[in-house]
Amino acid sequence: MLGLIYVAPISAQVVPSSSINEKGKISVLLGSPTSIDTVVRALQGGSFDMVSVQGSFTVSDQTIQDFMTITPSQEVSDVYSKWSNGRKALIAQLNKSDFFEKNAKFMSVNISIDDSAIFTIKNITVYGDKHSISNITRKFNGIYSDFESNSKANVLGEATASKKSNVAQPILPLGSGRIQTLAATANTPYYTLLPISGSVVTGLFTAPGVTNPTRGVVNYMNWNSNGFASDQTYEHDFFLSADQGTYFARSFSLPPYCQPNTVYAATSWPSTSYPYLDSNLESNLLCSSSGNIAYTIGAGQANVITPGATHFTAILMPSGDATTDTFILQGQVGYQYPIGCNSTLCSYPYGYSVKETTHYNLIASGSVPSTQSWTFNGIVPRTPDQVSVTSPTVSSLRLNFRDITWDETNILAERRVGTTGIWTTFNFGVLNAGNAPGNWYWNNTNLLPKTQYCYRMRAINAIGGSTYSPIMCGTTL
Repeated sequence: MLGLIYVAPISAQVVPSSSINEKGKISVLLGSPTSIDTVVRALQGGSFDMVSVQGSFTVSDQTIQDFMTITPSQEVSDVYSKWSNGRKALIAQLNKSDFFEKNAKFMSVNISIDDSAIFTIKNITVYGDKHSISNITRKFNGIYSDFESNSKANVLGEATASKKSNVAQPILPLGSGRIQTLAATANTPYYTLLPISGSVVTGLFTAPGVTNPTRGVVNYMNWNSNGFASDQTYEHDFFLSADQGTYFARSFSLPPYCQPNTVYAATSWPSTSYPYLDSNLESNLLCSSSGNIAYTIGAGQANVITPGATHFTAILMPSGDATTDTFILQGQVGYQYPIGCNSTLCSYPYGYSVKETTHYNLIASGSVPSTQSWTFNGIVPRTPDQVSVTSPTVSSLRLNFRDITWDETNILAERRVGTTGIWTTFNFGVLNAGNAPGNWYWNNTNLLPKTQYCYRMRAINAIGGSTYSPIMCGTTL
């Protein structure tokens, strides 16, 4: 949520009295880097729920984008101290993994409040009442986002544009046993855009001179190529189980933004990728408090991430109520809506009406704390479901099914006579071409009267084939 959203320069505006208590957020891309004390002073006296700030620093020729959450009541020295400790803990972990070619000299630097060159802010996201936020527009030069209100009726509503009708679509026969392909080609499978290898490190992170260790997760990842389109996004999703307790504190900003209240967060992705802390927003516009809780950094402009190099994302959090936990690690490919909007609220997964359509498991089940490596070679498609056989005539049966994959190269149906016949394969081709799930039917004609026919289905992609659907049978009249 720290990336810039649908930016447009604005000037200070008078806020109508009717909206004085309205809450929401605004993001500011500063015209020039600004010191922490300048930002803190500007926020004093306002009614803010949370403020996210983004800066950057360079170690061993590696530029790192980092984030913190602060409150207007915090002392400047406290912000410096926490930011310094977060950077030191991160660098200590990166050194352990040999991320840098040599040990970072940063660790030995005695940082003081006067080190403005080290700690400067280039992006601010402010959460609070509209009147206080409006006053911010008078204090900084830069590019401001539109005010996003908490009272927005349907934050997730735009994603419904990708949904497909539930009305079943026919597959037209070209002759006996031949099927017309309704879409000529499928989109490039989204799993080909994911990193191919990496590791995840969870546990206590600290550094020399830092008294209190901090719980956190550091994800390493490698791409061998970058095939993202200019409007595509990527999120590296780390989910903790909240069934019993959580290793990280369940602490988020107010709905509908639900951003983790991090101790510190960082990534090696470039600033032009518009990295953001992902929201933990459920479809009911509430922050998740049960099930799997996401701690995620995303890229609003994924096509600029450099391939052939090791990247990382890191999130440090306050301690939760459990000393151990389990996690799922996923890569998620999405798209910007509207195009040009780079925040977490503008990143949507393809096939929104199907859960986890473009969420791919990199580690399906892991333990915390631990260090675990992973590789990703792709994923087989999902099995067509809701298979049924209806509408019998003396010479035809209707095969109904739902295509719930999006990257198939073929949908196959197999038919046999009765329960002991030999299976015959019918190639349906590509049906869905990257869209949300589709309901389809095929009028299987030229059949014998008073004969039972049984069907099963599977989907095929470049990785392999899905499992078969349950066998469904029907009898002609």
